[in-house]
Amino acid sequence: MELRVLMYFVTVVQEGNISKAANVLHLSQSTLSRQIQNLEEELGSILLECDQKPIGLTDNGKFLYSRAQEMLQIANNTTEIIKSNELVTGELEIGVGEDRMQELVAETFGTLVRRYPKIKVNLHNVASDLIPREINRGILDFGFVSNQTNLADFHQLPINYQDRWGILMKKENPLKVNGTITPTDLANQRIILARQNGLIRGFKEWLGNVVKQVRFVGTYDMTVSMHSLVRNGVGMAVTFDRDTYHQESSEFTFIPLNDFTTAPVKLIWKKDRPQSQLEQLFISEFQHVKP
Repeated sequence: MELRVLMYFVTVVQEGNISKAANVLHLSQSTLSRQIQNLEEELGSILLECDQKPIGLTDNGKFLYSRAQEMLQIANNTTEIIKSNELVTGELEIGVGEDRMQELVAETFGTLVRRYPKIKVNLHNVASDLIPREINRGILDFGFVSNQTNLADFHQLPINYQDRWGILMKKENPLKVNGTITPTDLANQRIILARQNGLIRGFKEWLGNVVKQVRFVGTYDMTVSMHSLVRNGVGMAVTFDRDTYHQESSEFTFIPLNDFTTAPVKLIWKKDRPQSQLEQLFISEFQHVKP
């Protein structure tokens, strides 16, 4: 049963006779009559009472008319949605100051790209404290920041997002801890930190008085750099357990930090700048992010 034939059937019912319906559909009366007859044969049931003026419906005809209208409406709505998706175009410049946000941004934009295939995104690895300046300069459209206070000129959307932070180390040299790592467990240990001001401050505050006993031996920008430093025995890295490579690799052990939280992340964009349809969709996606 084709949608085209259902449209013919609905038009006949709405016009009240074959002649008017054929004119509306730009078909000959014989062609339209044959299509309706084929439909009745396919369903094994008489649908129209052609001896009535206007044409009447049998019980099965009434049922099919109701369902056909619903099916045609669904098909029409689906077509409109697909066409409107094709009209969404554009390119976004996004600053990601927190490494832990890069995967989430990629996941979220992946959802948008599948829905709107003509859009593009450029991710920029920018220090969190520089992102507001880059947005003001027009280099970035959006940015993710933490520990920023001077944001009066920006819209701010707190991101409902959580990570489990911990220590990544070589498996053959694990810390002797029970379940989670406390500050005292890290005394006299060599520690590598992500080059993020918010994380560095937060981690040192978490260490408390033990901070003087910890040996900070390096920083990293990218996950691959962190893995290389840990693999070669430079030290143990403070990171988050979102990269499945931590979990699946036979080289490393990841142990969570006890009661450690980082500053909340916010999505920011300029207040006085008009928003494109793509920008509005991007904001909407992050309003529904789940931790």
